[in-house]
Amino acid sequence: MKFKTTELVELFNDCGEHDIGALESAKVIEEKCIDTRRWESVHRIVFELDGKLYMTHIRRPLTECQETENCGYHGDEQECHEVESYEYTATDYRVVI
Repeated sequence: MKFKTTELVELFNDCGEHDIGALESAKVIEEKCIDTRRWESVHRIVFELDGKLYMTHIRRPLTECQETENCGYHGDEQECHEVESYEYTATDYRVVI
């Protein structure tokens, strides 16, 4: 589903009370850093709107002097894919003392 770039940026920046149009009732479910570059990090964001989950990616600056315009989005609209949650089992390791 396509969403307006300006509305996505307002939703993800959480800068207070702004008009975010169609995304006014949207709720960010998860934000996870999935990559780090020299000047910015890439985040996967899952948000809920009207009972459906959608996923997109944004970029956030790593320093206070670095600017990432429009969360790294280009164009007036962005495609956000509908996703679903699922459970999985993972194995991890720790040092034995």
